[in-house]
Amino acid sequence: MARAEGCGGPLGLRASLCVLLLLCAALAQGTTSAEKSRQRRDISSDQPRVSTESGQLVFHTGNGKAIEFRTGTGGEVRIGDISLSESLAQVRTNQKDIVDLKAGATGVNVTAAIHQLDVKIQTLDGKVTTIEQDMGLTACASSPCLNGAHCVNLYKSFYCVCPSNWKGTRCNEDVNECQIYAGTPMGCQNGGTCHNTPGTYSCSCTPEFTGPHCVTKFDDCQAGSQALCVHGVCVDGVRINPNEPRFECICEGGYTQPGAGGSPACSADLDECAQPIPPCSANPPVSCFNTVGSYYCGACPSGWQGNGYSCTDVNECAMGNGGCSTVPPVQCLNTMGSYHCGPCPSGYEGDGRTCTAVEVCSINNGGCHSLATCTAVPGSSLPICTCPPGYLGNGYGPNGCVASAGNCNPNPCVHGHCIEQTTGFVCACEAGWSGTICNQNINECASSPCLNGGTCVDGTDSYSCTCTSSWTGTNCQTPTQVCGGWLSGPAGSFSYPNTPGSETYDHQVSCAWVIEVASNQVVRITFPFFHLEGGSTCQFDWLQIHDGSSASTHMLGKFCGTTVPSELISSHNTLYFWFRSDHSVNAGGFTCRMGVPRCPV
Repeated sequence: MARAEGCGGPLGLRASLCVLLLLCAALAQGTTSAEKSRQRRDISSDQPRVSTESGQLVFHTGNGKAIEFRTGTGGEVRIGDISLSESLAQVRTNQKDIVDLKAGATGVNVTAAIHQLDVKIQTLDGKVTTIEQDMGLTACASSPCLNGAHCVNLYKSFYCVCPSNWKGTRCNEDVNECQIYAGTPMGCQNGGTCHNTPGTYSCSCTPEFTGPHCVTKFDDCQAGSQALCVHGVCVDGVRINPNEPRFECICEGGYTQPGAGGSPACSADLDECAQPIPPCSANPPVSCFNTVGSYYCGACPSGWQGNGYSCTDVNECAMGNGGCSTVPPVQCLNTMGSYHCGPCPSGYEGDGRTCTAVEVCSINNGGCHSLATCTAVPGSSLPICTCPPGYLGNGYGPNGCVASAGNCNPNPCVHGHCIEQTTGFVCACEAGWSGTICNQNINECASSPCLNGGTCVDGTDSYSCTCTSSWTGTNCQTPTQVCGGWLSGPAGSFSYPNTPGSETYDHQVSCAWVIEVASNQVVRITFPFFHLEGGSTCQFDWLQIHDGSSASTHMLGKFCGTTVPSELISSHNTLYFWFRSDHSVNAGGFTCRMGVPRCPV
């Protein structure tokens, strides 16, 4: 009985080992097929799976699941040349015999049965030993897996777990990463060319990009504008040739690039005085003085006023009649940069500044009739001769006065004064009337007094003009001040009012100008003349400038008073100007001159 119990224990253990080894062989074959197809399944607690841990092959079942081997009719499970089905059947028979023996078998029969059982156990033990030896073979000892692959021992076989860059049964076939990673973040980006090599791959980048996957863009301005452009702003460009940085410099006012074939840096002084459009006044001519990075203008000549950038004529006649005679009045004639006085009027002599009256009535009664009264006329060489009451005539000469015949009594002139003649009368009509007796209304519109397309409306001794929107004044003779507009081109200027300094801008104005140049250029502006109503915060009248095409873009400044704004350069190809005036004080306005900095691309 002791022998049977001892045999039963090892026999059950070895049978279990056989089952486990057979399961390993079957699942390993399935794992090999799955690995070759490089397909992965989701791992969860309800699915079976195989894993490797420290070189060991581990089988897992789902929670509450078992491992089963099922064969068809007449089939069997074998390990090598040993039938596991027969071995398990024999184990069951031996277990039954042992149970029967324990139940009451005694004597010789027991001894014989135990002997037979012992023979069977020894036979089965030999078979299990053979299986153990077969399973002990180490196929991975010869290092069949290449290129750093991990080898897994199987029953009389092996399996290679390949790195991601190799494939095949022994991991000796190169993986084409260029094909696998195409269109993914691991592939070559931004137009880079992929080159596959054994075990790896590399990217050839376009000139504008670098890095293992061509994702890093070259910034050729990263050294800074001051280091690269000196007196300008660096704008990064797109590289065309490998290892050739490409950028451009937008120069500050007063600086330019050295010239053809030179550095792109704005390191050379720009001679503003040598530009096609000189910055200083051309009429009258004012000297321009170039300095490093800037320039300045000389003073306006005598008879002119301004800052040298712009000079306006001084109207000498506006103060004290320019020094010309006021009694008698002599016309002062202003000219560009000067003035002169007109001649003394008739009856006076002198240079126009000083006029002395000539006394005409002191000699021969000034040529008047002896009964007439002679009255000298300032500025005239002829006196006024007046006949005495009861006499008719102009009073001049020996026949200038004739006794009246009463032809004007009563007054025959409807809208006029009766002048009696020797043979009748003459009516001196009131303004706006005509005809022999002054009874016909004069059409003041007949002479077309309204200019520039204005419409004339006749009245009594008057008329009125209805002007178009472009003209104003009594006779539509004054151009309407133009406020706002759209300007384009590489150079030019605009003013408000039409002649700043010589006239003042209107009250309660709000208008805008937009300057636009080519899309690859910027705008440079200066102010030859600037005079607006002042204020600590420019709250009354002001000019506001924005870096763009509308008031919603960045504001470069808000200006008022008499301080001329500094030179401004836009960062885009447009500038927006907004002018506003209130209802009270006004001033001479402003002139803005625009141009494109000479910084070639």
